[in-house]
Amino acid sequence: MKLYELLEGVAKTGLENTEITDITSDTRKELAPGFAFVCIKGNTFDGHNSAEEMLKRGAAVIIAKADEQKVDTVINDAHADDHFNEILFC
Repeated sequence: MKLYELLEGVAKTGLENTEITDITSDTRKELAPGFAFVCIKGNTFDGHNSAEEMLKRGAAVIIAKADEQKVDTVINDAHADDHFNEILFC
């Protein structure tokens, strides 16, 4: 699936033709090429703090509320955590 299909009506990016094979917010998950990592801020853990590590581990893109890493593969979505379930089940 192309990234633009996942983000349609949610967020815009210049990376719309990136092929996405899976999506996760779990930093413990083994990443394969094409994974999208969604940063979610919880009560005890903030996925935004792991965005750079997830890119190094092979994430194709990061979908985040905040662009703290300032890299091209971060897609700013002000409601990333709200959209995560929508994206998973589209």
